[in-house]
Amino acid sequence: MKYRILLLLFVISLQSPGNTRGKTGLQKTVAENSTVEAYRQRDYFAPLNNVVEVYFSYSFFVPGQTSRIKLIVALPKPIPDRQKILYIECFPRPSRNFSSKCGNKYAEFVFMEPRRRFNVQIHVKAELLRYDLSTAQKKYKEEFFPRYYAEDFLQDGGGIEWDDFRIWEIARTIKGQSEIETVKNIYDYVINNMEYCIYEGDGGATYAAGQKKGDCSEYSELFIALCRAKRIPARVVIGYTVRVDDGLPKHAWAEVYLRKYGWVPFDPTWGEAEVLWLREVKFHTMRPLYIYNKYPDNDEVLSNGEDVEIWWWGDEVEMKESVKFKQWQWQSHGLQENIVTTKPEPTHGVVGGILYTEDNSSAIIDSKVLKEGDTIRGVKIVKIYEAEVEFEKDSRRWTQKVAEAARPFWQ
Repeated sequence: MKYRILLLLFVISLQSPGNTRGKTGLQKTVAENSTVEAYRQRDYFAPLNNVVEVYFSYSFFVPGQTSRIKLIVALPKPIPDRQKILYIECFPRPSRNFSSKCGNKYAEFVFMEPRRRFNVQIHVKAELLRYDLSTAQKKYKEEFFPRYYAEDFLQDGGGIEWDDFRIWEIARTIKGQSEIETVKNIYDYVINNMEYCIYEGDGGATYAAGQKKGDCSEYSELFIALCRAKRIPARVVIGYTVRVDDGLPKHAWAEVYLRKYGWVPFDPTWGEAEVLWLREVKFHTMRPLYIYNKYPDNDEVLSNGEDVEIWWWGDEVEMKESVKFKQWQWQSHGLQENIVTTKPEPTHGVVGGILYTEDNSSAIIDSKVLKEGDTIRGVKIVKIYEAEVEFEKDSRRWTQKVAEAARPFWQ
């Protein structure tokens, strides 16, 4: 009877997903696996969807004599299981909208005899859908996808030098009893051996393998090259991630073609975690913070993963790109049923952009296109100049430049 009681206590301790301090290696493994499964079932780390509004701004400075400027910008498009595009507004209106052969969408702007300074703004509202290994496993339940759809993503090139001897040497040490286990071991190798730093340019997979450092491009390209060296199709995804600081939120991550689930995204750059069970969760789940801007990342319009490019005729022009997220909200389930998080609204009255002409100027204020004489929030637009707008409220007049903080008269 004494031995039966001890055995029962041992089994109970193995099943507990709580604090693992002071337990044996076997007990810790069982406890951590239980914790991973519990978090996966509750989707604690991955809300179901995320509605975002984002403003892409391209500010031009023409210091010399330039007769023509052409700007091509990739636009987010609807992608099953990944994102829905609720609307896209461009200011000014594009010269044309078109699609590449693979379905990527673009806006082209042409400016003849351009002004010294001008802006292009694109406003996008999208619903980002959670899609990761966990949701793919639930959705497809181990269906089998024909491999020939992904054969093009076993090739060398574009920073994915999978046949380089350094990549081969690393890949030779990585094994797995299943396709997913092999991918997970590659994921762990990249996280364990790479140090994150901002790298100007694109070093590619061989640079990452040799220097063991880089940013999201190097993390993703090394991860993809190792997958291809193991004969698992993989590709780069270019887009943006939701963030609140002033940094440009361009990001690169990866998708891997799994026979049972098709194309599944992974982000080794954001996968680093000292706690192993948390890294396991990040491997299986990805929050809906990813805007797919080009999918696939290379086509005949803009190559090398670029999503914006300018051409000019005459003296060189300068362009500054910025991306601002106005607001987002997401919903979870499980323990966080119907929890909604919303970023506070920005201050009203900021001039987002100006389209100046001698007789019909307009300005973007609080996401609305307005003209002289219009009123918004009790404030009248008196005059729109080339670089600023004159306002009036309660017999007070003032001017604001583009992107300048709103005056207290707006409140």
